This record gives sequence, C-alpha cells and structure tokens, in this order.
Amino acid sequence: MGCRCHKCNAGCRCTAGGHAECSYACPCAAAPAACPNRRLQRGLRKRLQLFHTPAKAWCVRAAEPIMQGEFVIEYVGELISSAEAERRELLCPQSAHYMFCIGSDAKGNQAAVIDAYAVRNLAAFINFGCAPNLEMKRLPGPHGDRRFPRVAFFAKAHIKAGEELTYRRDPSATTCKKWSDIACRCGSANCRKWL
Repeated sequence: MGCRCHKCNAGCRCTAGGHAECSYACPCAAAPAACPNRRLQRGLRKRLQLFHTPAKAWCVRAAEPIMQGEFVIEYVGELISSAEAERRELLCPQSAHYMFCIGSDAKGNQAAVIDAYAVRNLAAFINFGCAPNLEMKRLPGPHGDRRFPRVAFFAKAHIKAGEELTYRRDPSATTCKKWSDIACRCGSANCRKWL
C-alpha cells in the first residue's frame, strides 16, 4: 500500500509514533537514503561483539554505546513454514532454540518461522534475559506483505559498551506453563528461573 510520506527528510509519517519501515511502494523509494524509516534496510550499523562464557556459552555484547530506541540488529535466518519447522525440530531438537515464529494465518495458526539454526547472523547468539535491554519488534518488510514481518531488536534503554545484549523470550508469558523447561542463566535479581 505504501505510506503517505511526501518528503521523508522532513519527517516520515509512516511511524506514527512507533516502529515501522517504509516499503517499495512509498514515495521515498526514489531517494531511500534520505528516509529515516528504512533502518532494517540499511543493515547493521552498531558494532557488536561475540564472546563466550562457561555458564551461558555464546553471547553478544555492545562494542560501542547504543542509545535508547536505536535499531540494533535484525534476526536473520531461513523463512520456512510451520510444518517444515516441526519436521526440522524432530530431526534436530537443538534447532528449536533458533526458531522464531513470525506470522499467522487468518485462523491464528502459526504460518511462518525464521529458522536461524544453519543460516544466521549475530542476532542468533543474543541470549534471553529476565531484565532485557533489547526490545523485539515485528516490522513489515519492504515487500509490504504483513504475513511475513521482519524481526528487529531495538535498545530499551541506554546500553554501555561492553554490556551483554539480552531480550525477553516471550514477553506475554505470565505462568510457568508458558515458559520453556530450559533453565535461565541471565543472573538478573528478578530472574524467573526458566526461559
């Protein structure tokens, strides 16, 4: 459908106070570099560092300060159907740790999954945390098809250089039944003990 922005360098109206991305149909497509609403399309801009700990294995930390609200990284992997995700999980249970449900059909059934087990970027190594400093957002891609959003992480607060990046696995989970059986090792004072 596109947005109603006419001069993105004067302020795009696509965001309407939230996070959004301009699409190929937006008038700003003629000059995308001037549009402030194409953060994911510009790719990784923050310096991040992969590191290893005995307790949590692989982790990611900021290699430079990140301001609150800034785009940090996109979660990247193979876009597959929920049926294919189930098939892969049966073959390799470990792959379930890298799958991200991103869309649903008209009946509310899971329709699409990002599988970052074999094809991934640094975002696949960001750990879960009970006091996260990242906020996950599902944003429509430039193709405009809302059934297949992109997953992006934004800073919830100011992040210092050297600080580990974390996000909440399932912010809507309020009971132990909705949490996984994987022990949480985030170390937060208010850790809920399970992911």
